[in-house]
Amino acid sequence: MSANPTSYVVVISRRKRNGDDSDERSGVNPSAVQTQSGQRSSSPTFNNDLHAATPTAFEEAE
Repeated sequence: MSANPTSYVVVISRRKRNGDDSDERSGVNPSAVQTQSGQRSSSPTFNNDLHAATPTAFEEAE
């Protein structure tokens, strides 16, 4: 998992340079990208944890 954040950030940066930001980013990990708000995160797992802590997730748990 430690290699993931680096390659993940590189992919987004490269696609931003290509000008395909919105179209290409949606194919990476929408929940992680949405949580990042354009900032570099230390780990995609951290973003997934935040994404899981939503009202929808709690409703499904019940």
